[in-house]
Amino acid sequence: MAANPISYLPTGLRSARSPIFLSFGIEDSADTLLSVQITMYVFAGSSASTPATINYYISKNAINNQIVVEVSDLIREVVAPSFSKDSVTTISESTSGEAVWCKLEIAGTWLSYPSSAVVADTLIDAHSFLVTDGYDDYTEQATSNVAEYRYLTSAATPYSTNTSVVSRLLADRTFQVYESFNQSLPIYYDDLANVVGVEYEINGGSYYYEISDFITGGYTSTQSTRKIVYIPFGVPNVTSFVGVTPIDSYAVKVVGSNAFEEFIERVATDGGTMEAEACLSDALYALGDIAYDTYNVDIICESKYTPVQVAFTNKEGVIDALTFFKRSNRSGAFTNESYMPQIAPNAVTAIDLTKPQHKQFLVNSTETLTLNTGWVEEEYDEVIRQLLLSERVIIYDNGTKIAANPQRGGVTYQKEVNDKTINYTLSFDIAYNKLNNIR
Repeated sequence: MAANPISYLPTGLRSARSPIFLSFGIEDSADTLLSVQITMYVFAGSSASTPATINYYISKNAINNQIVVEVSDLIREVVAPSFSKDSVTTISESTSGEAVWCKLEIAGTWLSYPSSAVVADTLIDAHSFLVTDGYDDYTEQATSNVAEYRYLTSAATPYSTNTSVVSRLLADRTFQVYESFNQSLPIYYDDLANVVGVEYEINGGSYYYEISDFITGGYTSTQSTRKIVYIPFGVPNVTSFVGVTPIDSYAVKVVGSNAFEEFIERVATDGGTMEAEACLSDALYALGDIAYDTYNVDIICESKYTPVQVAFTNKEGVIDALTFFKRSNRSGAFTNESYMPQIAPNAVTAIDLTKPQHKQFLVNSTETLTLNTGWVEEEYDEVIRQLLLSERVIIYDNGTKIAANPQRGGVTYQKEVNDKTINYTLSFDIAYNKLNNIR
């Protein structure tokens, strides 16, 4: 019996700065694929609804029974990264447009052997996947044209049986924070990401919060803004949210097992009081009944220099931040145009020496900040790489968010075996002229 066309479509969370392929073929080699027609909607909101306005309509003919369409640039026109969630004091959904749905309706035409009559029919009524302004490493591109779930080894693994937390959107490292700087922690919050709550371990105490108490619909929500969630992470943010000020260091655990939540609920139902949630989570973790992803945070005290914080859109298309604790320098580069005006001297009137013979105009300046991280661990190479690959960077300059462009001439990723102590020195060009000439 003849077969219909087949498709390989993206699923899960995809990155608009790298290619996103829609691939089509024919299951039976005796049949002939002729064309596909793709109606594409790109939007923020619920994937359960379909916008009234079509973003793109694509029609393409087959060559050798294959069709491949690359759509990342089309989607990226709609994605709108934002820094508005760089500081949250409660668990919050992301800004509209930071992640968007790409929803596809696909029809096709083909010949079903041995008939010569063209068959035209709908192949897929609705297929949606989430997209951010991130990118894939070249090692991740080998399967980018095949249906896959980005954060799981198997797309079929349901929430209830997944044994690991796959919500991390930041480069893995021990986070160094300054005591007065705000910061947020973005996570991927989806039914397959295996995330239910967040636990803070601060000054020997532990404090657990169920994310669904703050995010309407929980991990099953179809809203794009609720698939990326921001959690209080900097010292002031944690202090405001938890009510306890961390000293020296603390840990934030993204909890991914129902066992922890169910145990706490049973204690509350029985009229008991939880006194040591950290001990409970550690015990369940040792028994294999709980999974969590830990973010360790060190509070750095800097008494000599003025730390500078830099935020950027990272590899996953969300906000990451890096604090440069040590020496910083600010320099200026000046530009101008010039001409020689007609001064018109004569035998009677002396030359007015206050009027220049070489007249300058369009005088302006750009400024550059050169920053030093201070001593960091070898694993910081990845966050430095992501910062330099980012197209959206801001510097917090005396409390003001200012766009900046990293100088990308080159960087040596340092190793402890070679360099003993690791410090990165980076320069950033402020992305505005000092003299306001914005028109």
